[in-house]
Amino acid sequence: MMLRVTLIALVLAGCSAYRAPNVAHRRLAFQRPRTAAPAIKAALLSPADTFEFMANEGLFRCDERKLKLFVKSIAAGAFVGTGGILCAGVGGDIGATAFWEAGNGLKRLTFGAIGFPLSIIAVGTTGASAFTGNLAFAGAALRAGKTSLYKVGKMLLVTYIGCLIGTFLAASLCALGALPAVGPSVHIAVHKLALSPLQTFIRGIGGGWLIALAITFATASTKGGGNFCDLALGVWLPISTYVICDFEHCLANMFFFFVALISGQGAQLGAMPVIYNLLYSTLGNIVGAGVIVGIFLQWATGPNCPVDTVRQAFGRDTPAAPVAPAAAWVPATTVATASLATVPAAQPAAQPAAITPTEPAATAPAAAEPTAEHPAAEPASADSAPEPRPAAEPAAVELAAEPAATESRFAATGSYLDSL
Repeated sequence: MMLRVTLIALVLAGCSAYRAPNVAHRRLAFQRPRTAAPAIKAALLSPADTFEFMANEGLFRCDERKLKLFVKSIAAGAFVGTGGILCAGVGGDIGATAFWEAGNGLKRLTFGAIGFPLSIIAVGTTGASAFTGNLAFAGAALRAGKTSLYKVGKMLLVTYIGCLIGTFLAASLCALGALPAVGPSVHIAVHKLALSPLQTFIRGIGGGWLIALAITFATASTKGGGNFCDLALGVWLPISTYVICDFEHCLANMFFFFVALISGQGAQLGAMPVIYNLLYSTLGNIVGAGVIVGIFLQWATGPNCPVDTVRQAFGRDTPAAPVAPAAAWVPATTVATASLATVPAAQPAAQPAAITPTEPAATAPAAAEPTAEHPAAEPASADSAPEPRPAAEPAAVELAAEPAATESRFAATGSYLDSL
């Protein structure tokens, strides 16, 4: 009986020891791994970093191939025209009165919130090159001294022509397709021509300023690790504000004028008023986007740059300091020989002065007369004189002279004592 109990106990103990690791393994398999919390990354860049990115982007666009820049500008103009179709077909077609008249604040809100924000979002997402955004980029690059005024002017000219063609294509799509946005677009074109040149210019400053702010917001959000929602929100706020406030944008004006001319409903529009409106609105956009945001804000919040670099970028080169002419090339062996020739030769070591036996001091007793017992001492011959020590090295002349002089004194003293 005891043997059976013992066997059963051993079997149970072995089973438990075999199953324990499996149970522990299964528990670890279903246990959630403990990982460190991910680091929170900033979704926005600092103002200095934002304008540094904008300056680099301006440099890239100024040096980009003009054919690629032209195609991107056509796409940007088409995107602006698409936004015009949307805002004119929705916000511009609400009610019988125009949205710019007093008492139509909600209509203006609808007109600005839907339409043109899509244009800038499409430009920022696809990498298209719009004229107003390039004003901000080029102004930042020009103020940072990364490019020249000539390159900026050439880039902006190519971009302006490309955007003009793009808005013409979008207007042709709207007018020839008889979209609902045709009627509101004609009324908007007539309203814009009713403004004075000063009003168009001032409104162009506001429009360029807000559009450049949208580009700045988009740069700060996307380059800082943001996503599409950050881009859309950063663009939507300033763009909708510019449309709601009825500011001027030269590219949007191009679209509305082309729709009115192509549809045949803009017979009252003259060529010269359209050209003047585009001229003043473009100048206002240049001041608002290129000067206020691109140059002034880059100077105020962007990284510092040397004054000479900025003057050179604007075509005002400072006179360079005169440079000394470079010395002629001389072989290394000639230089070494000339260096050795200029080193003074080592002077031979000075021989120690011969020391003569000093006369006995005045206080010494006089020598006794020679007698038979004490005959006079023979004078010292030249052979008995101490041999001179060899000359020491130049560096040790002073140290070797003193022992030699001392030995000579001892020899002289010895000969004097012998004479006694």
